[in-house]
Amino acid sequence: MIGLLGWLTGPPKDVSSREEAKKRLQLTIFHDRMEVMELPAERLNDLRNELMEVIAKYFEIDINRTECTLEQDDREVAFVANIPVKRVRAGG
Repeated sequence: MIGLLGWLTGPPKDVSSREEAKKRLQLTIFHDRMEVMELPAERLNDLRNELMEVIAKYFEIDINRTECTLEQDDREVAFVANIPVKRVRAGG
């Protein structure tokens, strides 16, 4: 970590601007991913309910068997929804 003096003076001379920018971008992406993973259960449930409302306009779904989770691997966070569809709604 560079610290306050390093922030004021810029990266060390042996670190290219490109490498420094890449490190900052990686830190920003990591921070954004962590915010998604820290989504409170209530907000995740609200997201699930809104998603079900939209999908129910086009499909007859089994709401009681839906599952929505956040999954993370080394590079990304995914919102995964398993939504059993009974049939397509006519006329939409």
